[in-house]
Amino acid sequence: GRRGPGLRSGVELRLEAGAELVFAASYEAYAGNEVSVIAEGSDRACIVGQGLIGCAISGAGTIRAPGSAYVVGEDPEVGTHVPAKVRPRVLVLEDCESVTLSGVRIEDSPMWTIHIVGCRGVRVNGIALHNDRLLPNTDGIVIDRSVQVTIHNVPSHTAHDALGSTTPTPGA
Repeated sequence: GRRGPGLRSGVELRLEAGAELVFAASYEAYAGNEVSVIAEGSDRACIVGQGLIGCAISGAGTIRAPGSAYVVGEDPEVGTHVPAKVRPRVLVLEDCESVTLSGVRIEDSPMWTIHIVGCRGVRVNGIALHNDRLLPNTDGIVIDRSVQVTIHNVPSHTAHDALGSTTPTPGA
């Protein structure tokens, strides 16, 4: 079964100002949060939504991920941290519809911050992403095989792409 906060259809996870959702620093802590799309060797995320309709994450609070726990050394030649072999993404939305992300701040992602996979109708507005710029591949938002995704007003402090996308599957 799933561990940690999994999203549910028709439910809003609301973080009020001053509230913090803090995640464990162990990759094994997310053993119940597997996703089908493996990214950089990782099949896990801190928060997972799969096959959901009409859910949201909102508010003025902070989602604090354990990015610094996944630094295993320094690479002086490149000038970056050396990341752990596997790291969880913060949020993976997979095969979801009508999802809203608004207002929250996400900090210290170990890897990709938000991964939107095979979704339709995702609205991202007014969130802030703040990651360690020395930790490789802490992309902001990665859109993968999804349609009708809108993104507005998302300041991103990331070590790689603030926004990345792939082509939707044929017929989508």
